Amino acid sequence: MSIYASKTAIVTGAGSGIGRALVLALVKKGALVAGADINYETMQETVKMAQEIAPGCIVEGYEVDVSNSEAVKTLVFGIYEKWGQLDYMFNVAAVAYIKDERFIDIPMWDKLISINLMGAVYGSHYAYEVMREKGSGYIVNMSSLSGITPSLWGTNYSASKFGINGYTLSLRVEAERFGIRATAVCMSMIKTPMLERAGEDEIEQELYKRSIGRLPAITADGLAEKVLKRLPRNRPIMVIDVFTRLLWWAFRISDSFYEKLLKYAYKKHYLSEKEKIEAEQAL
Repeated sequence: MSIYASKTAIVTGAGSGIGRALVLALVKKGALVAGADINYETMQETVKMAQEIAPGCIVEGYEVDVSNSEAVKTLVFGIYEKWGQLDYMFNVAAVAYIKDERFIDIPMWDKLISINLMGAVYGSHYAYEVMREKGSGYIVNMSSLSGITPSLWGTNYSASKFGINGYTLSLRVEAERFGIRATAVCMSMIKTPMLERAGEDEIEQELYKRSIGRLPAITADGLAEKVLKRLPRNRPIMVIDVFTRLLWWAFRISDSFYEKLLKYAYKKHYLSEKEKIEAEQAL
């Protein structure tokens, strides 16, 4: 029997990508799952998919804006009251922009931080509150390679993910005495709709395809299975793929050398490619 059988879980960002994959993986293992997403229609699609692959499973979908603390509180407290426990809290919801800091305005910063970082904080905070009543629980926050090493053309995304790591590792120390665990999951490229939508215009979308889109990537389903398999190890930071582990290792060995690699990649894969794309589109 799976360790997730009859356990309860909340998954944010469950309308697509990693969140959806986690919902599907959890119901197949017998968990009771509440998915949340700002897009109600895609959230209901996830629920339907879960019911098809695991007939008779208990899965519910909610429309929730994770940047709204009261909405997250209502979700977490409501599920806890309904099911009597909360065993797992997966904070997955996120957005990304492929932009130089020069082209990121403050409203974009506010939006990304409110979803990526504060959304994870709200989910963790309220889950931690109800989990303490039972003396057990696991908080899982989706971070990134950009949360353990500097990132190219994504200052706000990297800031949000470094924030998640700092918050999760600090919470982990405090939460242990209450029987609660916390882990930050870090990976490089995952084939998800979020990355496909990262470019706001044709130039950015093409830039993504020619740069980030060429990096090694794993599927959301593959990631979900790895996360659930490795959670029992109770690691502070769960590094999913070899590519992420190698770059993290390189950064820790020599941050100055890593910075040189980034500068080279920035010039070759961002500035040069962007100029080429702009010239092509001007023809």
